[in-house]
Order: sequence, then structure tokens, then C-alpha cells
Amino acid sequence: MRVCQTAAEAVQLVSSRQRVFVHGSAATPSSLLAALLDRAGEITHVEIVAISTLGHIDWNRPKVKENIFWNSLFVSANV
Repeated sequence: MRVCQTAAEAVQLVSSRQRVFVHGSAATPSSLLAALLDRAGEITHVEIVAISTLGHIDWNRPKVKENIFWNSLFVSANV
């Protein structure tokens, strides 16, 4: 079993063309999402599925919009 110490290490497990489910509401993993979005371009065609996320998510960047598809089941302020 691989133990990850940081969010950046954890999101290294995500590969191109994968779908990632993110728990939402008060349990939105903001640091993991930020680290994942920072990999946009390095990974491509990634779909993030979420219920209703809370908090700041910096998804409105060209590399993110080109490579990561945000599939939100409910709209929240950060979407």
C-alpha cells in the first residue's frame, strides 16, 4: 500500500482519461482539488464528478478548462 504524505502526492495516482468522484458539501477536499487542477495539461481528459462543492476552487483557468471536465450534479457558488 502506498501512503501519501501530501495532496500533491495523492493526486499523482490520477491518470489521464480517468473519472474522479469528489465528496462535496462541508467535506469538499479543497487541497486535493487544488493539487489535481495544478496537474491540468500533465493529465488530460479527466472528469471530476461532484455533488455540491463548497469553498474556493480555481477551475476557471485555460489549462484546466481544456483538460478537466467538471461534472457537477448540483450547482454551487464555485461552479
